[in-house]
Formats: sequence, structure tokens, C-alpha cells
Amino acid sequence: MSSFLAQTRARVPRLADAVAQQRARLSVVRRPEQRAPRVPFAALVLAVLGIGLVGLLVLNTTLQHQAFYANSLEQRADGLAERKQSLEIGVDALRAPGRVAREADRLGMVPNSSPAFLFLADGTVRGTPAPADPQHALPLDTSD
Repeated sequence: MSSFLAQTRARVPRLADAVAQQRARLSVVRRPEQRAPRVPFAALVLAVLGIGLVGLLVLNTTLQHQAFYANSLEQRADGLAERKQSLEIGVDALRAPGRVAREADRLGMVPNSSPAFLFLADGTVRGTPAPADPQHALPLDTSD
């Protein structure tokens, strides 16, 4: 048995070397780093959400203000359109031929029974120009 023991003893260092080599391949692993604290991350998320909420509030307020301003401009435009229409009606009334005839008669003007026309294209005068004569004036219809 001594040969058996000798063989075993001779083998043990080889096994020990194999185990040592296997262990040598293994390396020491660092301890896992601790997680970052959650408080700064949560604060960052809350800050981003808060800034977003404030931004939305400012945007909404600005849009509402612009809507009120646009509404007031539309009302002003409607009022100006009504005023323009009433002024146009007044101008049309002042341009009415009967009114113009009445004002001309009030100022002593009479229609000319022999008008003359000037043609600008060739510079000729057609018709016989003569001053208007109240005795030969045509009667005007001044009623509207």
C-alpha cells in the first residue's frame, strides 16, 4: 500500500495545482456599487413636471389673452363696417340727382340748353358752347 500512498501523494500536488489554476482564472469581483440616491432623481422629475406645468399654464393664459384680443378686434371691425355702411348710405343720399338739382336750383344754377363737349383724345370741341340762359332753361324734376 505504500505504493498506493505514494501515488496518491504524488497526485495530490497535481490536483492541488489544477484547483489553484482554476481558482487563478477566477478573479475577485468588486462589490456592486451602491445605487444612486433616489431623492435627487425624484427632485429632478418633479422639477421637470413643475416646469412643464407652469409652461402649459403660461401658454394657456397667453392663448386666452390672444383670443380675447382677437374677439375685441372682430367686434371693432364689425362696428367699423356698420359705420362705413351708414356713411355710404349718406353719400348715396347726397349724390341723388334730385338732391343735386335742388341744391343747384337753390344756388341759382340753371341747366344749359346748348352744351359743348371736349374730346381729350384729339382736343376737339363738339357742339356750340354758349352760356346758360335762365329764360331758355329746361325745367328740372327736383322730387325724389
